[in-house]
Amino acid sequence: MNNLEEIVAAALEQFIRIDDAAELEQAKARFLGKAGALSPDPHIRQEVDRESTALVEANKGMFDKLLFWQKPAPPGTVVDPAKEAQRLREASALGRPADQGKVPVIERKERGWLQGLF
Repeated sequence: MNNLEEIVAAALEQFIRIDDAAELEQAKARFLGKAGALSPDPHIRQEVDRESTALVEANKGMFDKLLFWQKPAPPGTVVDPAKEAQRLREASALGRPADQGKVPVIERKERGWLQGLF
């Protein structure tokens, strides 16, 4: 007897008094038949996997918003505006052209998975 049959037998014995073994077997078969357990869908695992995947995809945006609520700065090089303004003022005061000298930059590195969460 498999686990489902044991559960059905226990339930039937609890609610219906059947002393004859043959009658109990017929009652179990009727019960399982009405429950649709005698002919299960052979592709149920694929169906459950497909539905689960659809749920994960539908909720992915919500989880991303919870986990990654801060917009990461893109990696790369960006001009430091305060230092660049200072450099341009100094160049102007000294009569030098604005395109001479080293432009101050902020170099952003890629962040790790947990960096910035805490």
